[in-house]
Amino acid sequence: MTDKVQAKKDLEFCTAELSKYQNLSRSGLTRDEMLAID
Repeated sequence: MTDKVQAKKDLEFCTAELSKYQNLSRSGLTRDEMLAID
């Protein structure tokens, strides 16, 4: 059960990170600039 909960947390984290990067790229940043920020 704990593994399932952890996997769900990881998935939500990845989804949040992904949308954050997509928002940045829509702002006109290149992938390299995103990596530099990160």
